[in-house]
Amino acid sequence: ITVTAEDNETELVYTVEFSVATSIYELQNNVELYPNPASDYVQIRNCNDAQINIYNQIGNLVKIEQSGQNDAIIQTSDLPKGIYMVQIIRSAKDIQVHKLVVE
Repeated sequence: ITVTAEDNETELVYTVEFSVATSIYELQNNVELYPNPASDYVQIRNCNDAQINIYNQIGNLVKIEQSGQNDAIIQTSDLPKGIYMVQIIRSAKDIQVHKLVVE
């Protein structure tokens, strides 16, 4: 998308990317973390009986949790402020990694 200002000289270019699910499977397997940034807890939606591993910035495993049927609530109040990687393992072929900020 290109936007030109009223002075007809200033021009801004925006790139818009869309992600379209091609199947019900993709929609059901869309994992979401919120709130992110987190302070006391993070809720993970659509994790469906997954093992959840949380790694700090230097790659140390700092927390392991097991999710329930659909969602998981992970306490983050015991983690130091920083950036973490959340690995969600639902099967050997279904592993997702998401960034989590703890404030």
